[in-house]
Amino acid sequence: MANVEIDTLHTPFANFLEGQGIPFVRARWDQKSGIALGHPDFTILSHGRNLLIEFKTKEKGLSADQKRRIAVLEASGNTVHVLRDLDKAVRLVVEWRNSMGPPDCNKHASGHNGNGHARPGNLVRFGAGVFQRDPTTGALSRVRTATAEDLLLPRA
Repeated sequence: MANVEIDTLHTPFANFLEGQGIPFVRARWDQKSGIALGHPDFTILSHGRNLLIEFKTKEKGLSADQKRRIAVLEASGNTVHVLRDLDKAVRLVVEWRNSMGPPDCNKHASGHNGNGHARPGNLVRFGAGVFQRDPTTGALSRVRTATAEDLLLPRA
């Protein structure tokens, strides 16, 4: 039996996130979950922050469990986005990631190649930009807007 919400929203959205290398958590829809009842469909993680998305078709509203879970999440300072449109979800993720800038390389990367020697400055892409990594500090500086040729660069 086809599940419209899974087929038209969840699966293509998960494929988008995976294609962008964006980490996320979601419960399996086809089996009992260990995630709290009513938790949003997607918990997206990036730069030490999260983005919570609950998908709904036009025919369905939030269940009582979902309303309770969303209330708990929002009471603890999180925002849950209830969306009915795949394109809006993709735009939300792109805008959310771009608003953060590149990852803090001083926090997440040593700037060394593992043997104590500094790497030469290299180019990486993040969102719609291309950045050069400082060989000493690992910090990123924006170089240009990404082009089609830049898709082969590693992600920051």
